[in-house]
Amino acid sequence: MLRRALASIILSITIAGGLPPALAEDTIEVVLQKSAVGKPPDNLRIHYHADGIPWGTTVEMEIRGDGTFLRYDQKSGQLDALENRGRLQPEQLKPLFRLLIDIKVWQDVPPGRDGVPDENMVTVTVSAGKAEASVSEWQNDMESRQRLIRVRREMKALVPAGTTSCVLIPKPPTAEVYAKMQAMPGVCAGFE
Repeated sequence: MLRRALASIILSITIAGGLPPALAEDTIEVVLQKSAVGKPPDNLRIHYHADGIPWGTTVEMEIRGDGTFLRYDQKSGQLDALENRGRLQPEQLKPLFRLLIDIKVWQDVPPGRDGVPDENMVTVTVSAGKAEASVSEWQNDMESRQRLIRVRREMKALVPAGTTSCVLIPKPPTAEVYAKMQAMPGVCAGFE
């Protein structure tokens, strides 16, 4: 009896083309679709990470559903970074939501190859509550794939680079590290 009921449920899900709406409410696709036409949930987070190690610039950008944003650009080997924080208007986020829907950010495409020396992954992660989707690409493949490079352009247009700040990516330094940084000549001078 239980088998028959489960088989019936699975068959109805398959025929209907997916989970019933009550079960699918918490998916990133649904959250983004609702956000593109209405108010995004405050717990929505869009996080872009491009690691610049060993020679480039690491870029971290995060935009939240409430419009707050944070961006760090740190050149490899440097202890300071460009930092920008602020808030965007909800309407400014709509094109980003539509872009994430367009590229189907919830469908990661495997890289298809191994990385080459000095090549890093770029990752975009979208989360809201318990739902999360993540897409990664090799930096050298971004132009040909035209997914994450579009996200990078859109996010950089919304969140420009900021001013120099004495921070480390991905988080500010501990008090001990900060003290050592201030002791170095020319590093973090004037930052309290």
